[in-house]
Amino acid sequence: MNVSLEYSKTLAGEGAILLLLSLVPYAGWILGIIGVVLLLRGMKELSNYYQDEKIYQDSLTGVKFYIIALIAAGVAIAALDSRHMRNSCNHRGHLVDTPRDEQETLNLFLQQTTRVRARFHCMT
Repeated sequence: MNVSLEYSKTLAGEGAILLLLSLVPYAGWILGIIGVVLLLRGMKELSNYYQDEKIYQDSLTGVKFYIIALIAAGVAIAALDSRHMRNSCNHRGHLVDTPRDEQETLNLFLQQTTRVRARFHCMT
């Protein structure tokens, strides 16, 4: 199969650009998938042109690490979101009221500091 260097470079370049566009909200994930496929196809063509299979193998390894990084980022975001949701509840699991104005904020602060002082006093 006769492979053109320009075709391979163009294919890999378009794939890389689409991969960068995966950051676009809503439709970005589709562009990312298409970008990965085009990038891998371009790297396969470059590998054939230079007759060096290591080029393709290294790019395939990079895509595997990219997928692992996406999964790790998703897990981290989910963990942070669940921690945020857990922090909006008090120790009994009830939602904490958010203060409406400065006076209510001050009252809540004073109540909490009084509770902390009482707990600390009980420990000593």
